[in-house]
Amino acid sequence: MVINLSNFIKKVVMNSGSLIITLPRDIVELYEINPGDILELDLVRNHHDNDKKVKRKK
Repeated sequence: MVINLSNFIKKVVMNSGSLIITLPRDIVELYEINPGDILELDLVRNHHDNDKKVKRKK
């Protein structure tokens, strides 16, 4: 099943090599997403958000 969750993402955090994605509780319950579920991510840069750059630690 393919679900586009991009409009529902509240927060994304990288922690010790893991990507933590925070979604609203009603979306998690609706699609029966459980902690630890393996989700496939399609990471696409939004060309309209050129002013929002990703800063990486060196």
